[in-house]
Amino acid sequence: CLKQTVCGHARQVMYLSAEGRMLPCMSLSSYDIQEEYPLITEMGLRQGLTDSTYMKLIDTRVEEFLKHTEECGACEYAKICAGGCRASALCYDKTDIMAPDRASCLIFREGYGKRLEEVMENLQIE
Repeated sequence: CLKQTVCGHARQVMYLSAEGRMLPCMSLSSYDIQEEYPLITEMGLRQGLTDSTYMKLIDTRVEEFLKHTEECGACEYAKICAGGCRASALCYDKTDIMAPDRASCLIFREGYGKRLEEVMENLQIE
C-alpha cells in the first residue's frame, strides 16, 4: 500500500477541463486549486506528463503522503485508508489537496465501513 500512488484513478485517466487544464479528476474542476494545474495549451502535453503540478500529484506515493500529513500517518487505519480521496479532502480544506479526507475518517474511524459490510452481508440477494 505504501508504494501505491495517492490516486489510482488519476494514474489511469487524465481529466482535461473545458478550458484545457490537466486535472487528476473532474471533481477538481469545481475548486480554485485547479488553477495550480497546467493548461495544456500553454505547457503542452509532453511537459504536462513529465514535469508539472499534475504529474507531481499523480506520482505522489502513499508513503510520502503519510509523512506529509502527520494526522494520517499516526492513524491506525493509515495502511487501509491510504489518506482517502484527494478531491474529497478538498471538501474540508479547499487549499490543501494533501489534507486528510474527513469522509474516509468517518468510514474507518467511526466504523461506517464495518457497518456497511454488515448490511451487505445481511442482504439476501438472489
